[in-house]
Amino acid sequence: MKIKEDRFIKILALVLAPLILISIILDDILLDLFLDLRFSFLDQIFIFLSKAFTKGIIFIFVFLLLYRIKKYVWPWIFSAVLSILIAKGLKIVVARPRPFELYPFINNLVSATSSSFPSGHTTLLFAALPLLFLAYPRQKWLFFIIALILALSRVYLGVHYVSDILAGMFIGLISSMIVLLVKNKMKK
Repeated sequence: MKIKEDRFIKILALVLAPLILISIILDDILLDLFLDLRFSFLDQIFIFLSKAFTKGIIFIFVFLLLYRIKKYVWPWIFSAVLSILIAKGLKIVVARPRPFELYPFINNLVSATSSSFPSGHTTLLFAALPLLFLAYPRQKWLFFIIALILALSRVYLGVHYVSDILAGMFIGLISSMIVLLVKNKMKK
């Protein structure tokens, strides 16, 4: 991993940890802010993106991007598996109800069945992010902004709290960093 990307990912992970704690306190306020932003055009965009993600279209896109530089395909697969195992375990242990389950006035714009904490979509997105940074360093900010928009759309859609998103970001980044560290140790 290049020093710049490595430092950026470590700083992001360190910043996310305290943000998760802060956002848990502010989750209801932040959720209200996101729900106040709703309007039909954005609804349709975020519903489409969520369904594309759920159906695997976004996974296929990431795979094709990483396949161009084949050395990142297996780390991406291992990062995805590790991050989802951690996220699924936390979903079972924490068992946090989704916002629309606690607040009947929230109209969830997409369906969701498992518990809320952490966001699985976000976990997977951010597990791919460090590898995309390595494969395409010039486009790292574009990938980050896209991943952030997709992640925050889960709050907008009424299926997650901000702390779910931040935890997913943290788990995804840490999972990817662990896989990259193991990969680099195996090289030596």
